[in-house]
Amino acid sequence: MVDKIFGKVDMEQGKYTDAIVLIVDDEPAKNDLLTSILRPHYRVVSVQSGVAAMQHFGSYCLPDVILLKERLPDTNGYELCRTLKNNEKTGHIPVIFLADASFEENATEGFKLGCADYFGQPYIPAIVLARIKSHIEMKRRDGLLAYYTNNHALFMRMLTHEVRTPLAIIDSNCQLLALGEKKCPQPEYLGQIRAATTRLAELFERCLTQDQLVTMDQPRWLPVDLPTLLATVVLEMQRRTDDHLLTIQTEGLPTQMIGDASLLQVMLANLLENAMHYSPDGGCIELVTKSDDEGNLVIEVRDEGIGIAEADLDRVFERYYRTYQVNDVMGAGLGLYIVRNIVRLHGGDILCKSTLGEGSTFRLTLRPSL
Repeated sequence: MVDKIFGKVDMEQGKYTDAIVLIVDDEPAKNDLLTSILRPHYRVVSVQSGVAAMQHFGSYCLPDVILLKERLPDTNGYELCRTLKNNEKTGHIPVIFLADASFEENATEGFKLGCADYFGQPYIPAIVLARIKSHIEMKRRDGLLAYYTNNHALFMRMLTHEVRTPLAIIDSNCQLLALGEKKCPQPEYLGQIRAATTRLAELFERCLTQDQLVTMDQPRWLPVDLPTLLATVVLEMQRRTDDHLLTIQTEGLPTQMIGDASLLQVMLANLLENAMHYSPDGGCIELVTKSDDEGNLVIEVRDEGIGIAEADLDRVFERYYRTYQVNDVMGAGLGLYIVRNIVRLHGGDILCKSTLGEGSTFRLTLRPSL
């Protein structure tokens, strides 16, 4: 369990002032000293045992740096470091040991395990802040490099496939227009060109949103007017379709939540567009809101479409993944991946229930306040 969470929110900038630092130390005086140094610059999470630290790693808001005492009441700090470094979820997080006076004796062991640094006493604020800032910047640079390296080839294959089709539509219709009477162009040709360019614009917008989620320092955390945001998104998506009826039910909807309004709008638009894709014959698409027993906001998007095979349910949120049912519908396979990332960025989660031939329900849970 997390013992203390300290955070400073700059409401003029609309975001936390910087990254998250986790302190794992059972000495209150040392804990309070480090917190006082770090709190003006970072969100500081403080726990007093290895068990509490491991429980914290079960959340989606992982720390950017871990300050770890060498010896804890319930575990050896070096064993905890080994566990963290061997875990795919936490292995990339810099671990800095809070060393005893004689830390030189154990420094070699710590660095072999993959720790990033040692802090010896006394703690000099300027040095502590400079070194933590340096490790956070290195972590973010390494993360961006790994992301772009691992996904470049897959991204280029997807982009080539998705761009080629609308470009072919534009080219063929331009040729048909050139063959016809210039003073009286055929409306259907212009309509197909317009649809193809719109599709290209949406594709690039998705790619830019994905890039924003990777490269942004922090979202813009501000109070969001939920009823207005939901109504705006539903109205905009309804304008894009004549085959579907979009409805909204806002029972139990809080008037506000803390979040990034632009990302939440993208999240809802992607969910509704996905429902349209999986409902090629039209039908009703419902957006329903309610509160669960823990006071969280629950949003469900329900469609009456073709459904999703059970074998695909665990994969629909993967980057670039598309089920065989919509192979004839243009798409980048980014929509649901972006949705899940935005939901988790807001401390929530999303799941899907579906039956082939009957439709799907996407249920996301968000905390009204972070």
